[in-house]
Amino acid sequence: MLDPIAPDREEDYQSFSAEPVTESDLHGAAARYLIESLRLHFADRSDVYVAGNLFVYYLQGSPDTKVSPDVFVCFGAEPRARKVYRTWVDGPSPAVVFEVTSESSRLIDQGDQRARSEMLGVEEYYLFDPLGEYLPGKLRAFERQGDVLIPRLGSPLVSPRLGLELAVDGSLLRLAIPSTGETYATYLEEHRARLEEQQARQEAEARAEALEQELRRLRGPD
Repeated sequence: MLDPIAPDREEDYQSFSAEPVTESDLHGAAARYLIESLRLHFADRSDVYVAGNLFVYYLQGSPDTKVSPDVFVCFGAEPRARKVYRTWVDGPSPAVVFEVTSESSRLIDQGDQRARSEMLGVEEYYLFDPLGEYLPGKLRAFERQGDVLIPRLGSPLVSPRLGLELAVDGSLLRLAIPSTGETYATYLEEHRARLEEQQARQEAEARAEALEQELRRLRGPD
């Protein structure tokens, strides 16, 4: 039973770390791509929350007990902006976790983070090494069997919980819809595609206008 004087207001649970957290541009881009793509994939769901680098508190009244996955997905939670995620307030623990890993974080990602994910009931745990510093193939997947997360093999690699195919593409872990093959693009890729589409449309309109003018010239005066 929760101690009645124990802290349990949102402001009692810190939303930032006192220690600065740094990452390479590629690590940051890989995490942002996953978050943006997953949010887009579940945009029509009112019960799926996608976030990253957010403190997840899982023990009521204990502000020091927390994890902060690089990317995580919670099913049964409202997709609204939060300062922190408290499992006894906001919804179930994360079902899927991605850690964008590196040589410097490999012991934590493969050890403590994985162990806490097991304890929290995470169903799927993914390690993605965008620089290929230590993971062969840059990707390692784990799935829950009983109380533990065990390595999962297979190609193509499809996430049962997300309903998405995962594939390494350079420094990104691409997400695609298996039934259609549609791959989620980065924001920059979408922006470039829109510009190219706009340019192609303008060029087509210019050609059509030039052709119309030429036809009017050939017809001569009315």
